[in-house]
Amino acid sequence: MAQGREGHKGKATRPAPGARPEAPADDTPQEITAVGDKTLAGNSPLAIALRAAEAAPDDVAAWERLEQAAAADGRPGVALSAYRRVLESEISPAMGMTLGRRAAAYQAEWLADRPGDLEEILERVLRIDPRCDWALRQLIVSMTLAQRWDALLAVYDRALGSGPDRERRVALLAAAPDRRG
Repeated sequence: MAQGREGHKGKATRPAPGARPEAPADDTPQEITAVGDKTLAGNSPLAIALRAAEAAPDDVAAWERLEQAAAADGRPGVALSAYRRVLESEISPAMGMTLGRRAAAYQAEWLADRPGDLEEILERVLRIDPRCDWALRQLIVSMTLAQRWDALLAVYDRALGSGPDRERRVALLAAAPDRRG
């Protein structure tokens, strides 16, 4: 039998879209989770998943639950905002690469009409690890498709200035778009 709230056996129910979350039937205080300038009621599946993912950013299953809850609630931006917040925190380069790749894939699947979000994620990954080739390639493609030439050239400048070896500099310069004509 499914459990709705912890300690309450019964059928788990989900509120109707747009409905305000009900207060808990018992005296348990309801946590409020801030998401940007909005809040989520603490007992909603989305709020619970959000807190779990942010509390344990290395827990892949927690991120999967957050992505599923955000999609089910019709609020994929909540998960993307969580990815952004964690990527802006002090995390290891390995975790930054893992979360950055997940965030980029999630953004492409659920919020592809917002390429600026993808570019922001990829730029953060490159600040964590300037030699992250997959993030650099995706950022170059995104900016090229958007014809954001000045921003693209700034990306190349940062990539070249991040101390790559001679072979990498040559490869970056060979791949740079030629906008002379």
